[in-house]
Amino acid sequence: MPISAAASLAQRAADDVFLATFIKLTAQGHRLSPKPGAAYAPKRIVEHSDAKRYSKHQMAEAMRRLLDTGVLRIETQGPPSRRYDVLVTNTN
Repeated sequence: MPISAAASLAQRAADDVFLATFIKLTAQGHRLSPKPGAAYAPKRIVEHSDAKRYSKHQMAEAMRRLLDTGVLRIETQGPPSRRYDVLVTNTN
């Protein structure tokens, strides 16, 4: 089912807030995860003042859309004995 223009604009605004806050946090050295836990990206983003009025659910949906469109990707890092997934922008 197609989404309305207003819903599309609201999703775009959420995506923009997610991405801008994500970039800010990763530039500060934070590793953000696509998996629920202490470093879960949507959780860490809504804790930041730049997240405005968005909920963790809205930020999780924004993360999914950004992954689906290729703006973000999941990268596995760490030594072979202790691998973990982090989100990175596709420009990295």
